[in-house]
Amino acid sequence: MVYVEAYEDFEKAAERVYLNAPMKCVQYKTDSQQELKKLEKLISNLMKHMASGER
Repeated sequence: MVYVEAYEDFEKAAERVYLNAPMKCVQYKTDSQQELKKLEKLISNLMKHMASGER
């Protein structure tokens, strides 16, 4: 598994993994509350796409 250092890079990588290789994994580690909120929004958006069947 790979840790991505910058949040923006993680967001792009997570979307690429979802669209192209959903069985792969990308990780991001933070101590920032602000970045945690961004992660929650990203996860929510990805879950909506998964539930709707959109890609």
